[in-house]
Amino acid sequence: MINGMGEEFMDRYDPLGIKGARHKLAHAILTELKAHRGPIRVDCRHLDPEALRHLVTTLSYDKDTLPDYFQQKGIDLSKDLLEVATSEGMQGGPNEVCGSGIKIDRDCATNVPGLFAAGNSADQCRSLHMAVTSGMHAGRALSAYVARMGKNGPPIPEPQVKEIKERVFAPMQESRTLSWQEFEDVLQRTVTQGMGPARSEWGMKKAWQNLDLMDQWKDRVGAKTYHDLCRSQEVYNMITVARCMITAALHRKESRFGQCHYRLDFPETDDVNWLGQVVVMKDSEGRTQPVFFPIRYE
Repeated sequence: MINGMGEEFMDRYDPLGIKGARHKLAHAILTELKAHRGPIRVDCRHLDPEALRHLVTTLSYDKDTLPDYFQQKGIDLSKDLLEVATSEGMQGGPNEVCGSGIKIDRDCATNVPGLFAAGNSADQCRSLHMAVTSGMHAGRALSAYVARMGKNGPPIPEPQVKEIKERVFAPMQESRTLSWQEFEDVLQRTVTQGMGPARSEWGMKKAWQNLDLMDQWKDRVGAKTYHDLCRSQEVYNMITVARCMITAALHRKESRFGQCHYRLDFPETDDVNWLGQVVVMKDSEGRTQPVFFPIRYE
C-alpha cells in the first residue's frame, strides 16, 4: 500500500503495517488523503508470478467480478498500480462481526413481539457467514414463535394497517413533485458533513437541525412509478437511521476504532466509561433516547 509519493505508509499507523486491523487501514488511507498525499494505490509488482496468480484467483472467490474488472480496464497487476479507497463498511465498524443494527436476542428476536431481524440489518450480523446463519436461525425461531402462538395470535390492527398503507402510497399523489433523488442528495450531504469520519458535537447538532428542516419537505417527495415509491420509502428510512446514528454518536463521548467513530472533541478511547454498546430507543413521546450497555470482560 503506497501513497501518491510512493511511500509505504502503514507502518506509521500500526506496528503490523498492512497486516494491521482493518479500521487502522481505513484510518490511515483517509488520513493520507486529508494530508494531500493521495492517491492511494496497491502495488503488487514485486510479487512472484505464481503468488500473483493465486492472489487474483482467490480474490474472485469473494469478489467474483474483480478479475473481470481488471480485464475490462486493462489492469495488469504485475505491471500496474491499483488505486483504492475506503468503503462504507470499513468506516462503519472495526471488523466484520462487530457492528450496529436492530438489537436482537440470541434467537434474532427484537423487542417487538413477532418481529425478527437478521443479516446486515441486525446487530452483530454484518459478515457473510453471520448474515447467512442468522437468516436461517431467524426463520426457525419465527416458525417456532408462530407454532407457539397457534390461533391465539394478536388481532390485526386494521386502523393501523390502513394508516400505514395510506402513508406508504402517499408519494404517488400528483401534488407531490419533489423527486426522491433530490431529497436523498441533500440528505447524504447533510449526514456526510455532520457525521463523516471526523465528527464533533457542533457538527452533529447542526446535522440534526438540518434533518428537522428536511422533515418539513419530506411530505413533498413524489413518486411516478413503483420503483420511485420504494426509493421514497428508503429515503424516509434513511432519515430515521441518521437520527439513530447522531443520537448514539453524540452520547458516546470518546473515539473508538479509528475513523469508525472519531470525535474531534473527544479524540481518546475511554474504556473505563465507554466500553460497551449505545442502544437507541424511542421514549413514550417518540423521541430518540440513548441507553448505554457496558461490556464486562472477565
